[in-house]
Amino acid sequence: MHLKARVIGVRSVMREHFITAIVEPNALYREGFARILRASRFRVLVSSPSLDETALNMLAEHKDPLLVIGSGDDHQTMIRQIELFKAKNSTGRVAVVADRLH
Repeated sequence: MHLKARVIGVRSVMREHFITAIVEPNALYREGFARILRASRFRVLVSSPSLDETALNMLAEHKDPLLVIGSGDDHQTMIRQIELFKAKNSTGRVAVVADRLH
């Protein structure tokens, strides 16, 4: 028995780009993350050491944004940033980037 796969409207299912925010205190890491992501299907809307109200409101205008956040040394600040992001973007996704494991 042969199975036939039919692809209908793949373009409409695939996103053109992923709205992304990069939060990382280290400017070199932030720029590196942005360059890597921009080379793919990611649109970096925010790149800063922390999320402020303006950035959160910009991200809230988009469906399912991605937050890429550096773990850094201050885990409480990182957790607060994630909580602020999720409060405005409940369906948004979060990726925590760590340069070392504790």
